[in-house]
Amino acid sequence: MRRKFLIILSAAFLPAAVLAAYNDVTTDGTSQIVYPGNGAAYTMGTDMQVESFSLSDTNMSFVVDNISKIVLTSTDKSSFSVGHSGCAVTFDCGLTASTLTVQCPVYQTVTVVPSGTCQSTNTGGNGGNGGGGGGGGGAGTVSMTTVVALEVNKSTPVAVGGITHTATVLSATADLLKLKIESEPITADFAKNTAKDVDTSGDKKTDLRVTYLGLEAGKAKVQFTKLAAAEQKAVEEPSAPVTAPAKPVACGLATDKAYKKSGSPAVYYVSAECTKRPFNNSAVFFSYFPSWKDVKSVSAKDLDAVAADKLGFMPWGPKYDPQYGAVAKIVSDPKVYLLLGQEKYWITNEQVFTKLGYQWSWVEDIDPRLLDKYATGSEISDLNRHPNYTLVKYAQSPKVYRLEPDPKDSQKQVKRHIKNEAAFTRLKYRWDRVITLKTAETYPDGAALE
Repeated sequence: MRRKFLIILSAAFLPAAVLAAYNDVTTDGTSQIVYPGNGAAYTMGTDMQVESFSLSDTNMSFVVDNISKIVLTSTDKSSFSVGHSGCAVTFDCGLTASTLTVQCPVYQTVTVVPSGTCQSTNTGGNGGNGGGGGGGGGAGTVSMTTVVALEVNKSTPVAVGGITHTATVLSATADLLKLKIESEPITADFAKNTAKDVDTSGDKKTDLRVTYLGLEAGKAKVQFTKLAAAEQKAVEEPSAPVTAPAKPVACGLATDKAYKKSGSPAVYYVSAECTKRPFNNSAVFFSYFPSWKDVKSVSAKDLDAVAADKLGFMPWGPKYDPQYGAVAKIVSDPKVYLLLGQEKYWITNEQVFTKLGYQWSWVEDIDPRLLDKYATGSEISDLNRHPNYTLVKYAQSPKVYRLEPDPKDSQKQVKRHIKNEAAFTRLKYRWDRVITLKTAETYPDGAALE
């Protein structure tokens, strides 16, 4: 049974990290986070449910997984900036209070920073605050504007100003859309709630404004607006990017090393950007370093001089072995990969991820250096077939198979039965990463795997 918290929490007395069991922090709608220094208070909603949280002088950090939810209400009408990776963030600036809601698809630490007071224009949502919050109170129908719900990886005709364009969603996440307008060879990335002007007429002038509004029920919502002549601009030919040489980061401590304060058991990693992250368990530490002897004791003054990293936790390091069939991502990129053997396969969108039976709880955050060890395999975009070398089974049978190319026709697939547990273990497979197929998804049998 999950515990109920009916408390007023003070940043002055809260430990540096509040660890709890799986989604153990819930509230009854009266619990508050109070900052004694300025009297600011944030009420946690009844549907808030997270693993743990911690406070600093300036922000709140919540550890969440794919079924967690952060709900904060401020009667002072605080705005919020939110540090996250692919989470759904909505912000409502009402007449008497502001409310922030955050729900994430994968395990991570979400940082929430109060940032001034929002300006309410109505009692509906105000997407202008809250780190990329949801759509606003609604502006009504705009002349010569079309809002189209495009199915991921499907094409939809879009009529704008008497001209029909064909738009195809190549991939979509909560924050980013890759779109191709097929009437012209235009392929571009569009950040959520950010407009981009494009040339679909081929006359080197922008004539169409594209705004990505986000995902809803598995569909990408895109707004197309025909630009008036006064709004059109000449299309500049792209020039070669000029990359300034990277400047070394000035840091009081050597980077990519582990440190602790003298007399304290807490161990931190100082990143290449000169920020520090805590090691929350020994297994993660040993995925970076071979021995506790690699931890250097320094003065509290030197370690405190290094700013806390907004991530707030350490992903698995370069020495970690995710094993065959792991699902992983890096914290700076929403792309999720299936790791099979020595290759990584990008699962191109949420619809494919869900339809093929992957679980958000499987996704592990890993260091970019670990992901770089894997060669790039093919993209996973087919909703009805699993990629080669996936481990699969059927619900009505204990048999586990590996999908492989048919030796007689590489365009087809066969399933090879892994004959026993000894063979499964010898191949370093994971029992918790076997996909259960639907009965309709069938493959002919290949030779058994001994």
